[in-house]
Order: sequence, then C-alpha cells, then structure tokens
Amino acid sequence: MVTTRGMTSPTPDEPGTVPVPNPGFVHEEEEAQDHTSTEPAQDATSEELPPQAVPQVNMTMEMLQALIQGLRTTGPSHATTSERRDTKVPDPKRFASKSIKEFEEWIEDVENNISSRPRSYPDEASKVQYAAAWLDGDHRIQWREKKNSINLQSFTFDDFRTWLEDQIESPQNRGINSAMALLSLTQSNGQDPEAFYSKFSILYEKAREGSGGPPPAEDLFKYRIFLAKLLPKIRSDITRMGTLPAKLPDLITTAQRLYQIEKQERRLERKAENENNNRSGGQGPTRNQEGSDSKPTRKRKYRSDHNDREKSQKKQKSFSKNKDKSTVTCYRCNRTGHYATECKATKTAEGNPISPPKLNATHTKKEKETEKQSDKEQTQ
Repeated sequence: MVTTRGMTSPTPDEPGTVPVPNPGFVHEEEEAQDHTSTEPAQDATSEELPPQAVPQVNMTMEMLQALIQGLRTTGPSHATTSERRDTKVPDPKRFASKSIKEFEEWIEDVENNISSRPRSYPDEASKVQYAAAWLDGDHRIQWREKKNSINLQSFTFDDFRTWLEDQIESPQNRGINSAMALLSLTQSNGQDPEAFYSKFSILYEKAREGSGGPPPAEDLFKYRIFLAKLLPKIRSDITRMGTLPAKLPDLITTAQRLYQIEKQERRLERKAENENNNRSGGQGPTRNQEGSDSKPTRKRKYRSDHNDREKSQKKQKSFSKNKDKSTVTCYRCNRTGHYATECKATKTAEGNPISPPKLNATHTKKEKETEKQSDKEQTQ
C-alpha cells in the first residue's frame, strides 16, 4: 500500500479497495482555507507528514457509495422561511360555556391549532398547557384545583378533554342525553351519508360507553334507551337520585314506584279540592260557580229573578187594594173613598152631571189641573 497526503492507494495484493479521502479532508474546505489563510499553500514538493500523523483508512466501494449518499442527504437545507414556518390558524375563543355542543366546537378549534404547530407543542404537557390557557370562568377555577392534584407530566390531552367534558355534563347524564339524541336523529336534506354516519357514530358510542353508569356494559344501552323514553317527571326524579338503580329490572321497579306515588298524589289533590268546594258551598259561591258560564247556572238565576219580580208585583197589588181610602177624595165627583180613575159616578155630590169616567186612564198633568179647578169652582 502506498500512502500519500490524505489518500491511501491500494497495492496489487489488496484488491477491492479504492482511494478514500481522509474523513477530515474535504476539497472545498481546503480550497476555502487556501483563499483565506495567510500562510502559503503547500505544493506537491512539500514534505510528507509522518505516517503516524495521518490515520490509515481502508474502505470498500459499497462503503464509499454509502458515505457519498449520506453527505448528499445531510446537505444544507434550501427550504425558504415561509416553508419552514408553521401554518397560522386563528386562536380559539375563551371557553366558559356549559353547553356540550359549544364544548365540541371549542375543543375542535384547539386541536386544529395544536396540529398546525407541531413544533410548538411537541408533547402532551405542552398541549394541555395550551388548551388550559383558554379556559375561563368556572372552568378556569376548576382547572387550578385539578392541576394541583395530578402529575401534569403524565396527564395527556385526551385526559384533559375527558375531564373538561365531565365538568360540563356528568357521564351518566351525557349517556342518557346521547341516547335521546340518537333516537331522534335523522339525516337532513343536503347532508351526505358520510357526515350523517359520523354524527350517528359519535352519539352511538356515547350512548353505549360504560363510564358513569352502574349497569353492566352489555345492558347499558338498553338501560339508557328505556330511561330516556320515560315520562319527563319520572326521568327527572330518577336522575336526581344521585345513584342510579344498579340494573335494568331495578330501574323498572323504581320507575313503577315513582309512577304510583305520583298517581296517589294526584288523587289526594283532587279529593282535597272537592272537599274545599263542598265546604264553601253554603257560605257563598264556589270558584266554579263564580267563573262558570254554564247554562244551568244562568237558568236558575233567571228563574229566581222572575219569581222575585212576580212576588213584588203581587205585594204592590195587595197593598193597593188593602190601602185605607177613607181620606181619599175623588176630584171628579168630589166624593171620598176612591180615586178619580176608579170613579163611576155620573153626577157630582151636588147633583151636577159629569162626563163618563175614564176608567183606568192615565191623566196628564194639565187634565188633572183642569178637573181640580172645575171641582173647586163647583164647591164654591
């Protein structure tokens, strides 16, 4: 083997080897050094370095090709600044809502921001820290308490999402509400089947998920569907119990018991109302009598008023007949004991003829005055 500066040449007894540049020797770097160095460049007649100063390297053709390929792939990057910059996505809004729908929209915005800046959020802790920075209101206070009780290094972004969702809606209520939404879910006009299936799949999985409910997983979906279809009053009473019945038969028994209690309460309320109406019947009109316009009530009232008028008229006639008329003087005949309208005389008390009486006639004021004046002249 013949050794020159920076090169090792094979000898005839060493087949398969080629001259390989020394690992620390690069032509371009040497050329640049020659242009910048103040020392004169060495020519071919320069003194050779001693053998121990230059490491001896033997390399096969395959090794050389691999080295050249590695140098090419690790060359300086020519990507522009805009290509290396992360894609800019609008920041999410401050989140303080108690709505599951708004939570899903907000968490999607957070995930889009994180995925658009992979170098800014390389691990789970940085993702959680970024999402928590946008919390507001009660969620912000609850997160301060939560992070003091956990190891943030082992708390993943999925853990954060589940925790926040539980703060908005308990797992058991979330499963029940998802079951109700699933039953009423239909594909809308203009909605493609893939988008509809995506929504359907989310609700289906939430309705079946086993967390947050005591029933076994195989009965959970049937359990929640039955609970979702109960009467609102009974369903509300069951969900407010804190701990749901353990199994579906227990749920049915509880619902039946609540139904019987509610039925008994309605019966007692009707009974108490009827008793109050009966007690107030002799003291005055009841609520029904005051507010009702039923025909029997009006008919009874009409008959009562009619009877009262008849009685009053009879009393007036009886009083008129039985009244003492001994002091009454008829201005027509000048006799006492009757009124002029009742006078039947043809002559006055003095014997003078008079016109026939106007029986049951109503005299005007002028006629009465004329008659009175005539009677007065006759008496004089």
